Amino acid sequence: MENKKIEQNSHKHHILSLSPIYFELIKSGEKTLEGRLNDEKRKDFNVFDTITFYKLPDKAQTLTAIILDKFIFKNFDEMADSVDKSDLGFKNSTKQEMIDTYRTIYSREDENKYGVVIFKIKLL
Repeated sequence: MENKKIEQNSHKHHILSLSPIYFELIKSGEKTLEGRLNDEKRKDFNVFDTITFYKLPDKAQTLTAIILDKFIFKNFDEMADSVDKSDLGFKNSTKQEMIDTYRTIYSREDENKYGVVIFKIKLL
């Protein structure tokens, strides 16, 4: 009989909060990319990991998605030049409005320190 090494599932589960508008866009399938700072917490997110999104403010509703791909960028400007803003939930915004929205959440200092990560997600 052949010995086979059994590998444990090394995929992780993560938790993130979302404002209602982006939560609903993921729920409807319109938003398939999630952008965040590539800080210490998000550096640990990998393809095939799962994310449970909690809808702010009360976190009573959740969605769970799997990460299909991961893209790293220097900053939000580089990200904006590389991805379809509709997939990030900014269909009716200009590229600059999208960048400005991220910069109301994250400081320029943190953006320059950590860079940006985009997760291609699919609801489970």
